[in-house]
Amino acid sequence: MGAFTNGKDLQWMHGDALGIEFKHWISAKPLKEASKVVGLDEKRLEELADDKVVPHLRIDGGPPRFHMPTLKAWIEVNLVVKCPGELLLETPVEITNIHVSLPSADTAQVPESLRSVIGLRVADFTTQCSGIYFLCKDDDCVYIGQANRVARRIPAHLDEKDFDRAYYIPVAIRALSQIEDQLNEAVVPKYGKCPACQRGRARIAAEHASAAA
Repeated sequence: MGAFTNGKDLQWMHGDALGIEFKHWISAKPLKEASKVVGLDEKRLEELADDKVVPHLRIDGGPPRFHMPTLKAWIEVNLVVKCPGELLLETPVEITNIHVSLPSADTAQVPESLRSVIGLRVADFTTQCSGIYFLCKDDDCVYIGQANRVARRIPAHLDEKDFDRAYYIPVAIRALSQIEDQLNEAVVPKYGKCPACQRGRARIAAEHASAAA
């Protein structure tokens, strides 16, 4: 005789259980095959079946078998955590239109020159996305760089640059160079030597000369 369990409740399977006719369970998959189909570790799936948590079928007390549509639906509801991902910046913004947006960073700790950067957030060793990063010391941004994986790039600067914290913005890989140049020219970091930084310094010098005239 077949036995069907839906979670904690064990029921003898007479005719229909959860709207699934017994004839559909004849083609139920064994543990190993079901594990591969749904991408769940075989041992974990067996544990869930033994604990009568996951819906399955046992024929005459044998090993668990699984009706795949039912198993997939149960896993989606109970085990799957959906992450919407993160929108990566792909196109540069107009410098004059940059506005404050600090969802994760403490504004009081951010250097004044970075407080108008869109999407700025604290960088740490879990930051695996691509982006533009900002190395900071006291109230200065000392360096701006780009990385395919921010967390792997920042430690490379520990021996050559003096900084005590880092921030970043998520940026699509194809847009890294363009947006890095834009931000270097706008912010002009202390250790920056790239052409964009030089343009920024020239701009600042011209503005100071104009203001003094």
